[in-house]
Amino acid sequence: MVINDLRRNSSGAYVNRPLGAMPFYAALAAESPLTQLPALNMEELKNMSCILVSPKGEEASEELFFREYLGVQGDFLFAESVEESNLLVVAGHGYAPSVFRKAPAGQGISYLPLFRNRKAVCRPYYMFWRTDNAKAYIEDFAALVKAQFSSETRG
Repeated sequence: MVINDLRRNSSGAYVNRPLGAMPFYAALAAESPLTQLPALNMEELKNMSCILVSPKGEEASEELFFREYLGVQGDFLFAESVEESNLLVVAGHGYAPSVFRKAPAGQGISYLPLFRNRKAVCRPYYMFWRTDNAKAYIEDFAALVKAQFSSETRG
């Protein structure tokens, strides 16, 4: 069983149960003039580098996903950890798309909600398991996970 976003068409080999969605935020250096805005449209970030945490060898697929899903228009910088990404953000090298139920208060980092075409951008999450392992107790467990996920995403 796996909980993740769905980046490809679903496969008949897996059961895909939607759990809910969480909003995207742009992590920006606290000193950025953009932090004076209540939210950001992807158009406002087109001249900034998008900082992504990605394992070596996965950069191209991450770039493609964020260009297509979020509408990223600028260049990409890749970090190997969240800590490295945060350092790049604080140093003013770009913004990092982040997903939270509620944006945290960060030292040196401000988080602003992301919009695309006037709509909040959210990341949907799913629970996956193999169809050949579809047992009643797995369905029951999936229902519990969905209820917990839903209560946490409502705040």
